[in-house]
Amino acid sequence: MVTVQRYNVILEIDDEELPKYTGLGYNQIDPITGEILNEATPTDVNVLRCKFVEHKHRIAELEEQVKQLTDKLDSRKKK
Repeated sequence: MVTVQRYNVILEIDDEELPKYTGLGYNQIDPITGEILNEATPTDVNVLRCKFVEHKHRIAELEEQVKQLTDKLDSRKKK
């Protein structure tokens, strides 16, 4: 048995039903502490849009970092 939560609804389900419930937006939680053990697949468009924007910014940061490191490596090769 595992414990899942979505908003203020907490359910105890069989282990084999966990993928179904995470697909419906339920997080697997620790029944004692309430800590999220397995985050649900986002189903809300606004949540997905926010995650997309966050990832897009992170990708831009990482691309800039790669460019800086590549430039630094090229300058060392020229010496």
